[in-house]
Amino acid sequence: MEFYYFPLFARGLGPALCLEISGLKWKGPKELGWSAAEWGALKASGEPPFGQLPMLRTGGLAGSLSQSIAIVNYVARKAGSALEGTDDREMALSQMLMSEADDLYSQLGKAQPTMYAAWKGEASREALNAFWDVTLPAHLVKLDALCATDKGFTATGATAGELQLFSMLYQMTLIRAECLASAPKVAAWFASLSVDERVKTVTSGASSFGDMGPYFIAAPSAE
Repeated sequence: MEFYYFPLFARGLGPALCLEISGLKWKGPKELGWSAAEWGALKASGEPPFGQLPMLRTGGLAGSLSQSIAIVNYVARKAGSALEGTDDREMALSQMLMSEADDLYSQLGKAQPTMYAAWKGEASREALNAFWDVTLPAHLVKLDALCATDKGFTATGATAGELQLFSMLYQMTLIRAECLASAPKVAAWFASLSVDERVKTVTSGASSFGDMGPYFIAAPSAE
């Protein structure tokens, strides 16, 4: 399988983690020798189903897939129960966490500046503070209640949904390192997954994907 995305965490970190942990054979931009400069040609080819990245070229009947959730679900299906979940409950929980991660991504995206969208000025401070002070803590309370132990939500702690959630929380901690403090079980699970060698291979840039950098960036300090 071949995975294509820009050199950013953003929507690419979750699929890259799933691919690395799956044990399946895959190649990312570093190994493929592909760069963002080639995106225009790839888009013009019409291969990405929605004309956007990430894209997974499966090399099989599924063809080329877009959308990060579709990609991680495909990888989980190919990898088996370790990523899908060991039973119906774990599968359902993994899917919930996957959607929760997508919700958090969308909500952060409305408030947090990114490397492509500059800070909009102090008028945006209220929305930004509301996310970090109200929205995120409310989500973390519910996530902590779902977290079975400080080792994770499921037996492995690393289903596709957990990896998607980790990818979102990881990007948040790059902005505010202490942001998980109100959810002790989630924070402990996150810390244990952070030091997993397979996870570190991706976040450090040592995987087939290569270097990945922040998409969301810190806002200027209030004057």
